[in-house]
Amino acid sequence: MSAIELSSELEFVQKEVIKHPVTKKERWGFYAYGFGSEPFAAVVVAVCAPVMLESLTALIKPCGTSNDSNCSFYLGSARLNPTSFALYVTAISVAIQAIVFVGLSALADHGNNRKRLLLSTGLICSLSCIAYLGVVNRNLYGLAAIITIIANVSFGASYVFYYSYLPTLTQNDEEVLEAKASGKDPHEVTIIAERVGNKVSSLGFAWGYGGAIIALAITAGIALAMGDSEYSLQIAAAVNGAWYLVGIIVTWKWLAPRPGPPLPQGESYLTYSWKCMFQTLCEAPKLSQAFLLLLSWFLLSDGLATVVYVAVLFAKTEMGFTTFEIFLIAFIAPLAAGIGCVFWLQVQRFFKLRTKTMVIMLNTLYMIIPIIGVVSIYAKVLHTKVELYIFGAYHGFLLGALQSFYRTLFAEMLPPGKESQFFGLYQITDKGSSWMGPLIIGAITQKTGQIRYGFYFLLCSFAIPFILNLLIDVHKGVHQAKNYSKKYGGISSDSDAKNEISPFDANLKEN
Repeated sequence: MSAIELSSELEFVQKEVIKHPVTKKERWGFYAYGFGSEPFAAVVVAVCAPVMLESLTALIKPCGTSNDSNCSFYLGSARLNPTSFALYVTAISVAIQAIVFVGLSALADHGNNRKRLLLSTGLICSLSCIAYLGVVNRNLYGLAAIITIIANVSFGASYVFYYSYLPTLTQNDEEVLEAKASGKDPHEVTIIAERVGNKVSSLGFAWGYGGAIIALAITAGIALAMGDSEYSLQIAAAVNGAWYLVGIIVTWKWLAPRPGPPLPQGESYLTYSWKCMFQTLCEAPKLSQAFLLLLSWFLLSDGLATVVYVAVLFAKTEMGFTTFEIFLIAFIAPLAAGIGCVFWLQVQRFFKLRTKTMVIMLNTLYMIIPIIGVVSIYAKVLHTKVELYIFGAYHGFLLGALQSFYRTLFAEMLPPGKESQFFGLYQITDKGSSWMGPLIIGAITQKTGQIRYGFYFLLCSFAIPFILNLLIDVHKGVHQAKNYSKKYGGISSDSDAKNEISPFDANLKEN
């Protein structure tokens, strides 16, 4: 990028920051998207899609019992277990997600694309959920699989653009801008920006889980009214699609586009994202701390996603839960998550703990889940429905806060002006690993005959990230991001440039 192009970008962004500080309505527009979209993850991804795919294929050749491991059907010449089929569909959607993420991630940083792409991908997902109504009999399991793949890919793509709003809303917050303009010490500016970022992130998750709780209550009512009817899952998914659509409309009305600088001269939207991602990967040594966090999140996010799959399948196959009871567990988890987001944010403020400290603490508490799971193999623990309900509540109480603090910690080490590009990579590490846990635990279950042995894998999924998080130097990561931005473009983050300083630019003194 030439000096003229870089100067033009900096001038554009600086003017936008000064003219358009974040309004309350804009912030509520951001929260509205999470309020509308989170039910898809909590209801459709966690319950409806996997149970629907497993149930439809199991009905092709009915299983003898609810936990018959020999139940199978033929897809062409291949003989598949219904549970494995659901996992394979997940793996395919994740592979496609990785390609889509790379192709779209950098686009939101340039031109007026961020909001447009956020709404477009969200709309595809919501309409896909409604399309589940077309799966009217067991022989249409292939259609259900295609809908699931489209919905998962579009949902994941939308969150690339949703996450990319966090640094922008933080940098342009009125309190942060006033702190910069008043000439406060860079360290004070950083503390203020970190607090604002944590607040926006935590409230975003809290509103998201609030929406999930309401949607889960509605879908649980549907399941209770229809009993164990196989079509109840399709109706529940469609209701959540309609809910998602309402959130998209509110976001369209209230969330500002926040346009970025124009695409560099001579670049194409078809290739620019790929070139940027290739450059990002090649420069990993210069952003070693951010990439160390990405590696940690790659492993941990797989564990977090796998816990949900294990809980649903465990409840259905070993505990004999009805569809309504599975929805009840799914209801408890986001309820606890919404409370947890607010609770852990207050803990951070009261004890004045840094974001990295919160990540390590919550990671440690989360390891209790697989430890209890391993103990349950040898002792009479986790053998009643009440215990599984408690398990779901504890999982949710930690999940929302852990996701929020991870996201904020990553935002602190982003090169200014490259938010969408790097959050695209963040989303790839999040979703790109989510096929590993289900497939590995599926293989363990097939080998041992007990899904409980999968808790050994989950323990590793939480223990390794814990070690990696201890090694992260946030202070070093912030300065690596600043130096990267100077070299490759974006918003300058020199501490002496009052209008262009990154909110996470100063010495964090985390370690």
